[in-house]
Amino acid sequence: MDKDFSKLSLSMIDSFCMPVLLYGLEALDNKPSSTKSIDFAYNGVFVKIFHIKENYNILYCQRSTNCLPASCRLDIRTLKFDNLQRSGKASPLALQLLQLCGDINFDNITDKYKLPHGGYLPRGLIIRAVRAYIDSLL
Repeated sequence: MDKDFSKLSLSMIDSFCMPVLLYGLEALDNKPSSTKSIDFAYNGVFVKIFHIKENYNILYCQRSTNCLPASCRLDIRTLKFDNLQRSGKASPLALQLLQLCGDINFDNITDKYKLPHGGYLPRGLIIRAVRAYIDSLL
């Protein structure tokens, strides 16, 4: 596949498909099985574009193209939601969804990326921690 077409495809998927795929999931306590399903759907894009099948190669392509895995993006959105919730700026709809579906265990996410517990986490710190986590898997 043409290099420019691959860039365009990834850019369009990031801009249009990822928001739809992850919509509202940051307000839910997602189980590992549902996160794997989201990763599977997103990884299919890399399988088609780069003609690869091994998870290691998919992760390497995602890191090289600056496209974080879907589960990592969901974790970032969840931590951002936690920041909004702590600051009182979360939307009423998201807070109602959180109330209906139960509490999210943010500690699991902060432990996964070796982030400090409780309190506001700057976006830059979260992104660096996620990239360090991905680098540790490669």
